[in-house]
Amino acid sequence: MGARLTVRNKMDFYKKFPKAPADLYEKEKRNFTKYAKRDEEGILGLNVRDWDRSLKASYSEKGISHLIFVAADRDRDDFVEWHEYISALGYIKYGTPKQRFRAVFELYDKDGDGALDKEELMEGISMSLVLNGMSVGTKYAEGRLQTEAKKRAQRIIDKYDFDGDATVDLDELYSSFQEDADLFNDLFLFILTDDDDAAALLAKKWWEKKKR
Repeated sequence: MGARLTVRNKMDFYKKFPKAPADLYEKEKRNFTKYAKRDEEGILGLNVRDWDRSLKASYSEKGISHLIFVAADRDRDDFVEWHEYISALGYIKYGTPKQRFRAVFELYDKDGDGALDKEELMEGISMSLVLNGMSVGTKYAEGRLQTEAKKRAQRIIDKYDFDGDATVDLDELYSSFQEDADLFNDLFLFILTDDDDAAALLAKKWWEKKKR
């Protein structure tokens, strides 16, 4: 998770996510420590396979293991440290709708400046369209994918870039999400905040595709 979303400690976790069970933080820390391994630099973390083993007992029935990993592994190195693990779990499983939206916003905010430019929007929209196509057994041609992503990204900027800087920040994008359902009805952002099981399935497919 990006620095803005990182949970600093147990007190911070429950301040951000008061609906989380009282024993969850310590329980997940024990699970993490049990399955985590050290990388070449000695940092303790989980890859996607160990992550599955760590979360299976608690969350396999909820279908969100891969979804949380995708949100946690922001730099896409298939390695998640403890603060990334607990932060992603909190935001995706126990966050408010806007907190969950923010967690996915950070997936697309590649430079971490708190706003999405047209290229970042297009990348997020393209990924979402590909995932949605995989879920229903269709495939976008590359040209059509880029055209559709560009059209939607421009529409979002034209309509919701309230300060005129050719980007949309979190509040601007969240406004568009709330007010313009047609833009988001088949995008990963919408699926994440509306349907855990569908989002988890798509996240798993994304990882399978990524590893091929």
